[in-house]
Amino acid sequence: MAIVDLRLQHFRSYSDNAYKLSPGVNIIVGPNASGKTNLLEAVLVVARGSSYRVKDAELVQFSEPWARIDAHDDSGNARVVKIECPTANLQHALKVSAKKSFELEGKKFIRMSRQKSLPAVLFEPNHLLLLSGSPELRRSYLDDLKQG
Repeated sequence: MAIVDLRLQHFRSYSDNAYKLSPGVNIIVGPNASGKTNLLEAVLVVARGSSYRVKDAELVQFSEPWARIDAHDDSGNARVVKIECPTANLQHALKVSAKKSFELEGKKFIRMSRQKSLPAVLFEPNHLLLLSGSPELRRSYLDDLKQG
């Protein structure tokens, strides 16, 4: 299955943006700090249920009480991730927890089970260290792939 569209609301650097993805390869281009990595992170969150970089509270745009990702897969099934962080004004100053929920194919869930996740593999520039780094780094990466 592939994600064919995304709508990001109050997610990281996005206030309310929508994107259509084409089948196959999609190339995301933009200047530094324009949100390219945040967009990729949103794809991973909607596919696997969590970020690879930060805790859930940090996914909510600064000073907003919630974030939401809406997506559809190529079968037309809707996938929604909602993150509520009522103390958003304090989230960066304090360790604030967020409440996350999912709507997958019209059903609500508190957690995304492995069976409901979409296959997704993240490869970022730091992963080039897998070639020259320690065996522990490679094992950790492969373990993460197994879990995802």
